Amino acid sequence: MLTDPGIRAVVPPWGGETAIDLLPLFDWERLRAAEPTWLVGFSDLSTIITPLTLLTGAATLHGTNLMDTPYRVLERLLSWLDIVEAPQGHRFTQSSSSHHRSTGWDDYAAVPEVRDH
Repeated sequence: MLTDPGIRAVVPPWGGETAIDLLPLFDWERLRAAEPTWLVGFSDLSTIITPLTLLTGAATLHGTNLMDTPYRVLERLLSWLDIVEAPQGHRFTQSSSSHHRSTGWDDYAAVPEVRDH
């Protein structure tokens, strides 16, 4: 997906505790030559985001995974959607969140209108 020019962003549903096992499988030269595609995520996905940026120069986003995207963005934070849609050169500021999730995920199939953590 990261080398397909028709795909503009890859947003995994959640982290990936085995993401480190994927690193030897990446073709870094091919990724470096490809048109950049946004990779968005946090937690274990940082294992992929960091070398992708350092080894290819591609911009990545430390932001919510797909499972957190439907939630309203908390005050002081920006949605990754705001960042990727911003014009080139746009400046933004955000601060640490004052809220932290301590339990699992909401059941979007059962309660699709959920918007608050």
